[in-house]
Amino acid sequence: MYGGMDADYPQLQATGEQIRKVLAAGKELRISSPGGTDLRVQIAGRPVVVSDGVISAEDRKRGAPSVAVWLPAGEVFLTPVPGTANGVVVADHMFYQGDRIEGLRLEVKNGKMVAMTAMSGLDPLREYYELAGPGKDLFSVVDIGINPSMKVPEGQRRQAHRGARHGRPLGLHAFQRPQELRGARPAVVRPPRQRPENDRRE
Repeated sequence: MYGGMDADYPQLQATGEQIRKVLAAGKELRISSPGGTDLRVQIAGRPVVVSDGVISAEDRKRGAPSVAVWLPAGEVFLTPVPGTANGVVVADHMFYQGDRIEGLRLEVKNGKMVAMTAMSGLDPLREYYELAGPGKDLFSVVDIGINPSMKVPEGQRRQAHRGARHGRPLGLHAFQRPQELRGARPAVVRPPRQRPENDRRE
């Protein structure tokens, strides 16, 4: 986390603004990965927010939430058009409250999660999810990480996020910097392949 705070903030601003412009001009966002994620969602007319650790004059003009800063900084996010998310989100492995989940697969249809399966380790997450209130199945946010100084913990490369404790809806967080964003055709985010943290060589 502390490495992520020692970031190149002008570069975060530049990267965030580049992605913001592409998303703001787009109509449909497609999110895919080599692991099987393939999700499309409509984004036309939706505000795009950049959290780059700096509150600029433009941020002040846009107002909240652009004037909020989180540290470590480095994300671009938006709320998609309700009811338009369709596809599959796959995480080959992730952790939920310290427990490892293998092969998590979420199916989304018309903005709602309709199925949640995994190869193993799903029971604690499913139990927590079942206790959540109304709206827990709604796809609500797409959040793209842009801070290259953040070291991604093994198992957290792509994460389906649920704020089940407060009944917050489903969203997708892509923690790695996207390789490709296109505005003329549907915008595409493809998280790059990355070795686990404990398998890297300096």
